[in-house]
Amino acid sequence: MKAILEMAEAGTSEKSIQGKYRWYKRQYLERFRKCLSLGGTTNSKMKNINEYTFSMVQQARSSQRILHDYMIRRWAINRANEIGARSFFSASSTWILKFKKRYGIVSRKVTDYKGRAENSQIEAIASSQRDFVLRYEGLERHFPRRLVVQGHRHQRSSVTGKVCYLVSVHLENGQRVYFRPENATSIADNPPKTTLTAFFSLCQSDSFARTLLYAQIPTYYTWNLATKTFTKRRVGRSVKGSDGKASDPIGRVYSVHPSNGECFYLRMLLNKVPWPTFFECLESFNGQTCQTYREACLLIREAILLVTRQM
Repeated sequence: MKAILEMAEAGTSEKSIQGKYRWYKRQYLERFRKCLSLGGTTNSKMKNINEYTFSMVQQARSSQRILHDYMIRRWAINRANEIGARSFFSASSTWILKFKKRYGIVSRKVTDYKGRAENSQIEAIASSQRDFVLRYEGLERHFPRRLVVQGHRHQRSSVTGKVCYLVSVHLENGQRVYFRPENATSIADNPPKTTLTAFFSLCQSDSFARTLLYAQIPTYYTWNLATKTFTKRRVGRSVKGSDGKASDPIGRVYSVHPSNGECFYLRMLLNKVPWPTFFECLESFNGQTCQTYREACLLIREAILLVTRQM
């Protein structure tokens, strides 16, 4: 638009301009002048807002600041005021969602809350968890490396270029639910399925799924959001021992911070133990039932140490 105006003001003929811009007509000039006087078209202003807001996000990341939606909204509105776009732009929740999806910004959710009594013991808990992690890291080389996917959401890996499906992890009856006063009781009695509970159900009925780890499921199965179940893939490579197919998507289990206690150890077990049919199955090892997931992890660690000593 600006280039066309410059050519017209320089005396370039309409035919010459149309040779470069076939859609151009002389009556467009007045409209172009008006748009430029107002700071550009709506699309150019939206592009300006997006680029400016993303640059602010990158600055926040480089300074290791915690990023919130209200910060993105504030930066976008400030930019809209500067370029005169407030008449049509409001930085709505829908725009923020699309903005984050466009630039690959992933939201983190609060999975647990701590009270004062728990905070008083947080150093002892953190010390115990650090000790466990340090001891466990030395044993990682004895485990096969797995391609490890939240819910029905997915994103594209910046390293491999493949689609990464994210599957949820939560303690028993610890999934997030949404309810209204009139249906609170029915939701509490029958909470909605998650990818984790659907994985347990799949292991009960599908012999091939029993050979897989939780994070490998999206490679061979698709998540049906309507029925909240896993179904075999019908397009892709043939799989030995199964009538389903394998595709390129890889899995990622939601990350859990060590300070989240049992959920952290549950995630560790899901990445190492195949064929769980319910939460209690992950608390057992060699016929011995543990009280916590941490105890189960320690039992597995001791068994691995025993095997390595005998090698």
